[in-house]
Parts: sequence; C-alpha cells; structure tokens
Amino acid sequence: MTTSENVIYTATCMLLLHRLGTQRS
Repeated sequence: MTTSENVIYTATCMLLLHRLGTQRS
C-alpha cells in the first residue's frame, strides 16, 4: 500500500466514523 493510498483510506475511515457518530446523536 502506497502512502497516498494509506492517507485516502484513513480519511475515508474517519469520515465514516464521523457520519456514524452524528447519526447516533
């Protein structure tokens, strides 16, 4: 996995977690 791919993967995970957090509250 390249550095750019790792950054995109991390950003996507953070966005998904943020959406789940906002939906719960």
